[in-house]
Amino acid sequence: MSCIVLIHGREALPVRAIPLIASFPADDVALSFARKQTGFERLGNLVAHHLAADGSIGDLLPREWDRVEDSLAALTLELETKDPGRVLARPEWTIRSVLCLPAGVFVWRDEFEAAYAANLGRGLFMRGQRPGERDINYIAWVPPELSAAIFEGLPAFAVKPKPEAMALEMVPEEHEIE
Repeated sequence: MSCIVLIHGREALPVRAIPLIASFPADDVALSFARKQTGFERLGNLVAHHLAADGSIGDLLPREWDRVEDSLAALTLELETKDPGRVLARPEWTIRSVLCLPAGVFVWRDEFEAAYAANLGRGLFMRGQRPGERDINYIAWVPPELSAAIFEGLPAFAVKPKPEAMALEMVPEEHEIE
């Protein structure tokens, strides 16, 4: 399933889809948008948006992500209490953490790709990195229990991007880190 939606004629990506298509967890997504200056802002200055009731587009302010971070921290604590190593709880974390991200919130596809390339797609190649590790896959496998949830609060998804636009491959630099 394509994770792209069309909003006011422009391609957009639900924030809930980011952990599924770009291989980084929901808590990193929330930290990036909260601008907490942790030194690990994976999305740079990318801004998330929402549709207001009148159809206008509003920005989510960094402080609005504090509640999301709180929800994710509570989920982490709950799951670590049950499973300190998070080995058994990882599948549950994957599903429930995505649901902690706000419904109806999106980023513009072109801005996401630029931020991703600037902050994640380039850099050092890590030993043991798997093929496609840093690629964006807009048609990633979405767990059935999340397929409707990632589009919740957004207009009907009608965009079917060209097949060549479904994955964005990031070419690593030639350096390696052990």
